[in-house]
Amino acid sequence: VADLNSYPCSFRKLVNSNGGFPSQSWICITTQRSIDNAKTIIMKLRDIGKRTDVFFDLPEIKAFNSRDLNSFMEEIKTIKFRPEVKIVFIVLNKYIKNYYPSIKQYLNTQAGIPSQCVLEENKSKPDSYFTNVVNQMVVKSGGELYHITLHQFLNQNPTMILGVDCARAKGNKRRYTMTFTYNQFYSRFYSEEKEYARGEEAIT
Repeated sequence: VADLNSYPCSFRKLVNSNGGFPSQSWICITTQRSIDNAKTIIMKLRDIGKRTDVFFDLPEIKAFNSRDLNSFMEEIKTIKFRPEVKIVFIVLNKYIKNYYPSIKQYLNTQAGIPSQCVLEENKSKPDSYFTNVVNQMVVKSGGELYHITLHQFLNQNPTMILGVDCARAKGNKRRYTMTFTYNQFYSRFYSEEKEYARGEEAIT
C-alpha cells in the first residue's frame, strides 16, 4: 500500500469522452406549460457544451398536459425509447418538481435509462450551474470527465486507489464508507456505505 502524497500524479480533464449528444441519443420530457423554458434551457446546454467540446444536437421534446402524477407517469410510459437513447432530460416547474423521484425510479428501474432533471426556474442560473449539469449528463451517459496518471513508480504494477472512512452513527452503530477505482485511468470507481455494530468488523 502506497501513500499517494509521496508520489505526484497528474490530472487530465477529458474532452467529449462520451461522443456528445446527437439528437437521437437524448430526449426531453416536460409539460406544455414549461415547453418554452425547456427550449431555453436546451439552448443553454448547447452553448455551454460547445465551450467544453460536448456537443448537443436538438433532442425530441415530449410535452404533456397532465395535471397529476398518475396521468403524467402514464404519459411517460407511452414513450417508446429507442435503443440509442443514452439519457432522458427532464424539465419541470416548481409545482410538479415532486414528480421527479417517481419519474427517476421508473426510468432507472423499468426503462433502464439514466435521467437528468432541471427546474425551469433555474434557466437564469449562472454558467457554472449548467457546466455542472453538462458534466453530470456526460457521466450518467457513460462518459468520463478526467483521467489520472500516477507516478511511474506506482504504474509499474496494476494499481487501485482505495479510500475508507469510519464514523459513529446513531446509538451503538458505526458507519463506514469505502470507495475504490477499477480502471487503468482511475476515472471509474465503486462506492458503498454500510452500518455495523460496535465490535463488528467494518470490512471483511
